[in-house]
Amino acid sequence: MENAGQSFTASRRILLVNPPSPAGLTANREGAGGLGAWSPGYGGFIYPPQTLATTAAVLRLAGWHVRLVDAAGERINTEAALQRVKAQPETLIAILIAQLSLENDLAFVNSLRVAVPQARLIAIGTSMPFIEAQILERTDVDHVAIGEPEGILLPLCQVLIGESFVRRVRRSVTAADVNASNLDQFGRLKDLNALPFPAWDLVPWQQYGFLTISTSRGCDDTCTFCPYVVGQGRKLRSRHPQQVADEMAWLATTFHPARVIIRDPVFACDRQRVEAICRELITHRVNLAWECESRPEHFSEPLLRLMQQAGCTTIKIGLETTSERVLRTLWRIPPHGSAHAYMERTASIVATCHDLGMACRVFVMTGLPGQTDEDVNRTIAFLHKIKPTVVHVKPFHRYPGLAVPLADAVEERRRGEQQAHMIREAFPRQAPPASSNPLRRARRWLARRILQ
Repeated sequence: MENAGQSFTASRRILLVNPPSPAGLTANREGAGGLGAWSPGYGGFIYPPQTLATTAAVLRLAGWHVRLVDAAGERINTEAALQRVKAQPETLIAILIAQLSLENDLAFVNSLRVAVPQARLIAIGTSMPFIEAQILERTDVDHVAIGEPEGILLPLCQVLIGESFVRRVRRSVTAADVNASNLDQFGRLKDLNALPFPAWDLVPWQQYGFLTISTSRGCDDTCTFCPYVVGQGRKLRSRHPQQVADEMAWLATTFHPARVIIRDPVFACDRQRVEAICRELITHRVNLAWECESRPEHFSEPLLRLMQQAGCTTIKIGLETTSERVLRTLWRIPPHGSAHAYMERTASIVATCHDLGMACRVFVMTGLPGQTDEDVNRTIAFLHKIKPTVVHVKPFHRYPGLAVPLADAVEERRRGEQQAHMIREAFPRQAPPASSNPLRRARRWLARRILQ
């Protein structure tokens, strides 16, 4: 379906919206590589909308006036969000939609259409390739922009404001439709270094208690259960160490956040790059507490020591399970790999973090294809043995695009929740991470001064 042939004019004004969470849940649309995550209750964990903040910065550089409504972050409902939307008359409105919160997001888009019938609505987000058809069928959205929003939204908007309908803009828009040369054939950004720093001033980030940064996207490991490779691709795209350090220094001096979370799924996979980032932070005395995540085998004691000197307080590693059968089935370890070596490396990294005074958060999954209760009990025993700072558990969700064995979805969810309950009972809420400990922060500062 294509737009009708009437003329369309607009000033360079646009509204970006992070919709409200579903009733009784917290929608984390930045989670799972942009495919979305959720947690029970209104006070659940949620990442600030970095995608919208960076997209806003891209638009601003091109001369656009940008407004942002972060309904999920401000924990406001649909009625309150619509009032915010109607406060100013933007003609273009882009809505961040995720696969996991799709039902709620579609309902919000339909409410938005009623509230501002004159606006042109654009659906954006990493999930678009998987939910495009449902959005087009079940809403009256004008366009679905397929591609990373930071790369496709600006060229689409430029086409729309200059639209004379010499050529019409389809409802489903790809990079080729708007000549977005900064995107590859999959709609992913070719060069992350070309992105500006996020427009965090538009986001009520203080309500989150932290800020985020992306220094790379994608992962070239072979895991079949991970949504990050679905959303970001199996090709690792990295930013230059100097640019990363500059952004972290800018965050520290401009916003003074209590901590910064690096959003990369495998931050430490390129050890030389991480070392270069750390040396830049140390050299320029950037006073910023930060945390990152990566696979256990990406870390080493020398790297952790350098990271700590550069401000890292917390690392997060994905153990997932100790079952060699499940690890192999889901390609978490390669055919020539060893589950024993994988577990030993995890134990070693946790012990090193204990010795250094860093927090080590270990993530495990439940309801994985082929995972039994006995597997979960063995994982619990291993976690009790290594004693990480915090244990996080996440039931497996069958995101679209995952190359995992077929299973009964209802039974899979039931088993995942049941096994998650087993782990939560074994590990009640633990102590806060090292980043909240002022004594450890003082020790980090002193270590950096001594090194210099």
